[in-house]
Amino acid sequence: MGTKHTAPAFSDDLQTIASNAGASAKTAAFGRVRAALVKDLDTGRKLAAVAAVNQKRFPIWDGPAPPWCGDGDEALRLRVVDGVRGCLFGGAVADAVGLMTEFMAKAQVEAHYGPILAAQDSLNARTCLDLLDAPFPDTHRTMWLKGDWTDDTDQSVLLLQALCEGGGCVDAVNFAAKLKEWVASGFRELGDESAAGLGQSTKHVVGSDTFLRDPVRAAEDIWTASGKRLAANGAVMRTCVTGIPYFYASPGEEGAERVVETTLAACRVTHADPRCQASCVTVAVAVAGLLRMRVEHPPTGDASFATAMDQAAQVHALVQAAVDRGAAVLACDHVAEFRELTSAVLDMSCVRLLDGARRATDEETRAQLAALCKDASATALSALDLDEPRSIGYTFKCTACALWALLDAVNSTVLGTCPPADRFAQTLLRVVLEGGDADTNGAVAGGLMGCYLGWSGMGCGDVVRAMPHATWLEAWVQKLLVMMSLTARPA
Repeated sequence: MGTKHTAPAFSDDLQTIASNAGASAKTAAFGRVRAALVKDLDTGRKLAAVAAVNQKRFPIWDGPAPPWCGDGDEALRLRVVDGVRGCLFGGAVADAVGLMTEFMAKAQVEAHYGPILAAQDSLNARTCLDLLDAPFPDTHRTMWLKGDWTDDTDQSVLLLQALCEGGGCVDAVNFAAKLKEWVASGFRELGDESAAGLGQSTKHVVGSDTFLRDPVRAAEDIWTASGKRLAANGAVMRTCVTGIPYFYASPGEEGAERVVETTLAACRVTHADPRCQASCVTVAVAVAGLLRMRVEHPPTGDASFATAMDQAAQVHALVQAAVDRGAAVLACDHVAEFRELTSAVLDMSCVRLLDGARRATDEETRAQLAALCKDASATALSALDLDEPRSIGYTFKCTACALWALLDAVNSTVLGTCPPADRFAQTLLRVVLEGGDADTNGAVAGGLMGCYLGWSGMGCGDVVRAMPHATWLEAWVQKLLVMMSLTARPA
């Protein structure tokens, strides 16, 4: 994204941003540099970009028929649509908010954003907007418009496009070609001049001479040349969308392995390490499980504590199943590490902690459990050490963080520890305020939380409306829904 500028004033502003100048001077320089580098589209060009998506047509998918076809169950269809839109917009929102603290140490985050947080009674969507209004003034954040998502969501959209074209599956060469074009040009219809924020691991693979011809081999060669040490989060950051097509095929049914096969195919285009593949499979299988819950376990209207705990147990079980499926991809020497990280997160689930609460009335038990969960959740998040500079981009760390966010959202839903409309934003902000690779941690966490809560339960409509290309993303989401025999008008 952006353009090159050599004017003396521009160079002076860059120097001011990099200097020890006062906050007001750095903020003013930041604003001028960002305005020079990235330009928002006018309304006509935005509408043209959306119209171009609407005009695209793809071959009909030939996989197993979804359960909402032919039975006229409108409520079922709407529940699935809500989960799909929540997943994809949840990831984009979290990506955009996460950019505000990306690559920052937690101490830096607290120093810069502390006054904003101190002025608010609680963390909510308004807090997200306030962060977008006051970005940390460095050169990194000048590459995006206010409220824009980063390369994480860009690559998710590329995968979504590949899925639409490939019958819900991923053709490696086709996806590689999309990545190559995007690295060179970004999304031209959105005014990009090149991709921004691309991780070094993916950049090396895409730049290989053999990438377009045999991307999987190119990724393997670069991984081998690194001493088989490259296990970055550049594949898992984009993978939530691969859990959506054919999610409804239960284990043992036709197409049940399509989610795993599609996810591995997408991952291997740029990331050969089994740890990357295990991370992707875990996240995609979790997405599929959350969507399947919407089909198999519709809401009953029963707000009792027992029913809430039953729903939490369902999520806990599907997360455990996703972790088990991911672990099956791993070589033996990484299984113990993966199990240790994910088990520590699963242990903060209200399902695991229920036995530690002294049983009394439902309300007393709920209060005791809420206290246990609060402490366990904080401990689990802190243990991930998300801003540790040598491992901020490690794929296992990102995966564990996303599972933490999902289970934290479940805990708050079951225990009523924050208003329903604040659950997504509150958990998201707890992640991004840790710093580190916050946009990627946020993108995967947001995808899982959004899938669980649904678009209708995210409470982030104002944040989405602040995103410069939300209508274009909506158009692509609608394309995916159409290919799945689902349609929905935006809320």
